[in-house]
Amino acid sequence: MNKIIKIVLPVLFLAVLSNCATTSGSVVDDGSIESKLQRIYDSGTYKNSNIYASSYNGELLLTGQVPNAKTKEDVIFDARAMPGVNKIYDYMDIRLPQSITSKTTDTYTTTQVRAKIFNLDNVNSNSVKVITTNNVVYLFGVVTKAQATAIANAAASINGVEKVITLFSYINR
Repeated sequence: MNKIIKIVLPVLFLAVLSNCATTSGSVVDDGSIESKLQRIYDSGTYKNSNIYASSYNGELLLTGQVPNAKTKEDVIFDARAMPGVNKIYDYMDIRLPQSITSKTTDTYTTTQVRAKIFNLDNVNSNSVKVITTNNVVYLFGVVTKAQATAIANAAASINGVEKVITLFSYINR
């Protein structure tokens, strides 16, 4: 028995360590993806644009406004080149950038949606990401279908929300 423990424990320990060890660039967290892309999009390269990059589990949501189709293509090209981005959802509009008032309203809407989600039974609000752009609420997360429905309904109940787009990954429970 003691011999087995001496053999099994080191093997288990190495297995745990190998799962924790990553090569540079093999695992990029969502915050890193967002900040790196946001720096690119805010650098001045994309004039007359207002671009938001939001990532959840390697899935990237692009929202905001760009002046033309070429700029939109360039934004998506930069996103595809980012390590860790597995899927891109393009919800950018070709139009003038939104106003400061509109941005403030979106921030307030996001806060209201987060508060509603926080108060939902059987929903871990930390497993849901909320992004609002131009009164459209985008929802990311890993949830059950029942939770997704409750979350989407909560978001839709906020005054001023024009549309709710769910980008959930579903789990069974």
